Amino acid sequence: AFILMQLWLIHRIQPSAPIVKTNPSLFKFRDFAHDGKGATRTKTKEINIKSLESPLHDQTLPWDFEISKDRVWLNNLSENAPPVMLVLTEFGFNHPNQTYGANVYRGIRYRELMDVRQNHPWFNPHGWTDLLNGRIVPNVAYYIFLDHDTCMEKNYPNYMCSMEGLEKNSDRFNGRNGTMERHWIHKVKQVVKLVLSQRSVASSSRYILFECSGGWGGGPKSSFYNSRMEAETTIPGQNHSSQIVWVTLSSNKTRVMSQDLGLPPPALKPCSLSPAQKQEIRTTCNQEDKRTTIISFAGNLRHPLRRKLAKFNNNDTIKIYKASPENPSEDLALTSLFAAVPRGDNLFTYRFTEVLSCAAIPLLFSDGWLLPLFSDEEWAKAIIHIPQKDAKQTLDIVEKISKQDRCLMRRQALELYERYIKDGKGIVHGIVEQLQKKREN
Repeated sequence: AFILMQLWLIHRIQPSAPIVKTNPSLFKFRDFAHDGKGATRTKTKEINIKSLESPLHDQTLPWDFEISKDRVWLNNLSENAPPVMLVLTEFGFNHPNQTYGANVYRGIRYRELMDVRQNHPWFNPHGWTDLLNGRIVPNVAYYIFLDHDTCMEKNYPNYMCSMEGLEKNSDRFNGRNGTMERHWIHKVKQVVKLVLSQRSVASSSRYILFECSGGWGGGPKSSFYNSRMEAETTIPGQNHSSQIVWVTLSSNKTRVMSQDLGLPPPALKPCSLSPAQKQEIRTTCNQEDKRTTIISFAGNLRHPLRRKLAKFNNNDTIKIYKASPENPSEDLALTSLFAAVPRGDNLFTYRFTEVLSCAAIPLLFSDGWLLPLFSDEEWAKAIIHIPQKDAKQTLDIVEKISKQDRCLMRRQALELYERYIKDGKGIVHGIVEQLQKKREN
């Protein structure tokens, strides 16, 4: 009750003010576009929304009015509700008081995930209010997304490798402040506990929390992760540990619970395959001979595992060396059948997604990593997961894979990337699909 009163006072003492629009029919905001070289460029976009308004409090999140027309089930929830409703809370950037909400920190990566979530056909823009007022539809699962950035992605789209990246990669669309607050982690932790304290929320709810940092040992950051444990002691009589779902970038499988999922790393330098190249992979794979490199890797060699793999380099069919402007990693993977994806400082690596985008077969060296979205068995159709202790046997393992199997694996790698991995839309759809599978089982 004390936390609830504190947050209520903080939120309400701010005077309300709308987002400024220079023209009532044009919604103008700054957009970031990836240039494929690890940097971003900024441009201004205008969306003609005529007299329409997004039903979200946060008007800086794009709202797809075409998709909203298909949500006819909102008119009669008791009879037409989908099996799942996606819901956004209203404590942070989606707070009713947008003078406050526009100053709540949000990173670009988190915004990309949020952009798609509210444009999912099962998103209910009024779902959080319905839940708080006890308007719960029977036999419907509620997937609740937090309007506070728990992600902490400091290396996307600008690779910073330091806490300064949180500022550099903050979301400043349409005049958002985006400044990292002091004690930010503590504040988000308070909000997580506050959300969990809502006794009226359905027991079928799942709280989806994203975690995007990696440098702390292979599990969701303790200051957030402990919220799951604290829920058991601070909110008696409610079993919230099974309701919290961490979608996490760099977790060890031993540090998570059965409902948790892996988060695909964003591709800092993705490949761009032409429609003809994609079609060739999906049908015949008859252009495989143009990939003259059998195994490749270009990146830093700080980790002992990477230095061990570098000993295979022959500068011909096997190219494993430190990346440089003259030898970019994405160009190398485009001409390779297999591309090494060795762990570095963390269990995950951004190169995992980059290799998938190039339609090369990833050779993954990362013991215990919770793979993105899918089980190890499902990923085995698209990647080769080699235990780190067996790195010396890499050439023997690769030589035993037939051309037909290579084609099938490259095809599956491309399909997983295109459908689930390459953008926020696919990731959110993958999360919903996987949670539904777990629910049915």
